[in-house]
Amino acid sequence: MSLGPLAHLLAAVLALGTSTTSDAQKGSQVNDLVVMGKVENGLTYEVLDEFGMNVRITARFTISRVVTGRLTPPVIKIRYIAHGDMPTDREVELRLRRSDDGIYLVCSEGGGRGYICD
Repeated sequence: MSLGPLAHLLAAVLALGTSTTSDAQKGSQVNDLVVMGKVENGLTYEVLDEFGMNVRITARFTISRVVTGRLTPPVIKIRYIAHGDMPTDREVELRLRRSDDGIYLVCSEGGGRGYICD
């Protein structure tokens, strides 16, 4: 029995599947974490330029779900570079990379808040 052109197209689409990769997951390295959670207000602020436009912020982050990677503590410290605080009223998805000092750096894809980790 021969499949018609429509059946071949349907089979090809089904073989591709659907992508559920989020922006935070793209470009992740093996040791990176992708997590969902809420940012608390910043703990420390360090102005990085003479105009005060870029600030290195260290904050507390409460993890509600680990998307990729493995993490034990539900509350960690994160560090990111931004113009201001991340929203604290909603959950965000972040790609994190642990730094040498134990604080997790928020990785940016180039257009968001955080470090360029790639």
